[in-house]
Amino acid sequence: MNETGKRQRFKWLSQFWADLKASTDPGLLGVARFLGLLYGPIERHVPIDQAFRKALSHRLPGFITWRHALGGITYLLFMVLVVTGVLLSFYYRPSVEEAYPSIQYIVSEVPLGWLARDLHVWSANLIVVATLAHMARVFFSGTYKPPRETNWAVGLLLLLVVLAFGATGYLLPWDQWAYWTVTEVLNAMSGAPLLRILASVLRGDVMVSGATLSRFFAVHVILLPWIAFALLLYHFSLVRKHGIAPPATEP
Repeated sequence: MNETGKRQRFKWLSQFWADLKASTDPGLLGVARFLGLLYGPIERHVPIDQAFRKALSHRLPGFITWRHALGGITYLLFMVLVVTGVLLSFYYRPSVEEAYPSIQYIVSEVPLGWLARDLHVWSANLIVVATLAHMARVFFSGTYKPPRETNWAVGLLLLLVVLAFGATGYLLPWDQWAYWTVTEVLNAMSGAPLLRILASVLRGDVMVSGATLSRFFAVHVILLPWIAFALLLYHFSLVRKHGIAPPATEP
């Protein structure tokens, strides 16, 4: 590329950056708010860097305590699960012959693969505890009452999604413990009229097999993430709409 072309490209990039700073991009800010990076109101008529600074410096109410961070901790664990799950999916192979060997390969051969798997496993356990603790705080503080009853229902659905993540991910290592545990759970579900159809769909065969592993993997990495992100988007929008609930003793 000649010097004229380089100058034109540099000029275009400089102008693009100047235009970006001079205007607030609703799409970019919307993504940032959805990811939980911004909470405060966003000014749409000021430069984008000023809008970010103002949103990040949003003052929280004086009644906020460490217990209010339980929801944020749950969300942080969810993002850790997303990132580590994507990394693990690069090497994991959802088949009867290759599932367990691929896990061993991740742990022993992939650089820092053991760390990614351990973070994923521990985050999966901790997110259940954090979710239950967060919902216990909401329940015992009475902040599930109107006008926040819809968000409470969304939270219950998110709890079910978290449990479903754990249940479907449990089989993926395809070891003896996972195989027989899932077998017993599906057999128990088959004895309940309302759960018999779900157990049959998840099993995909007369017994736990490769079809079961494929279905658990599909639900774990495709279906549940979309449901979780949709519920989180709605959950965050309701939090912004109603604000953080004050203690029950306040009007």
